Amino acid sequence: MRLSRNAISTFGLLAALSCAPTWCAADTQYVQWGNKMLQQKNYDSAIQYFGGAIKADGKDAAAYKGLGYAYAYKNDKAKALQYLKYSLQLNPSDSALQAYVTQLDGGSAAPAAGGGAAQALQYGNYYYQQKNYDAAVGWYTKATQADASNAKAWQALGNGYYGKGDKPDAINAWNKAVALDPSNTQLAAYVNQLQGAATASSAPAASTQAEAPATVSTPGVNPWIMGATVAALGAVMLFVF
Repeated sequence: MRLSRNAISTFGLLAALSCAPTWCAADTQYVQWGNKMLQQKNYDSAIQYFGGAIKADGKDAAAYKGLGYAYAYKNDKAKALQYLKYSLQLNPSDSALQAYVTQLDGGSAAPAAGGGAAQALQYGNYYYQQKNYDAAVGWYTKATQADASNAKAWQALGNGYYGKGDKPDAINAWNKAVALDPSNTQLAAYVNQLQGAATASSAPAASTQAEAPATVSTPGVNPWIMGATVAALGAVMLFVF
């Protein structure tokens, strides 16, 4: 009988935890399984695997982080914060986790002055990569509030709106980015093409199709435009990071 490696029984997990120290070094594998369970929204199994990793190594920051995320997705905020904060104690350099904990803990203050826009952009990029576009837009908006002349912040805000499916606000933000940085001709050309596609009576020809700019290396596909100008527009996000 074939068994999926994701279907390891509770007995098997406990047996693994009773092994010799060298065998128990596989706590990293427990973390990998836990992360896979998170992706599959099987949060109870994720908690079991992350718990196994912690029993094998009580200082595994990644395991505590995963455990915290699992409880957060189960809407158990108290336990989520308990484990996420301990993960931060073990790994204080995890700025993305710090941003998540701040948000989960109800902190709504804008980043501190002095580099605030850059910090807000960093947090926004983290949430964008997680496809949490609402949170990304929130942080990108803070970046524009901290520095209204920051073209990168406006471009990132446009990307966040586009990820949410809000094309008009995306175009508005991108237009502000172009106004602040006229040298960004790639973004200007893309916005002009988007605006033209929005008013055209039919879909653009394949030879004029393009891909939306994104903050990650594997951007989403623009449902209106997809084609020959991908290579020209693919570098747009280089100006954000």
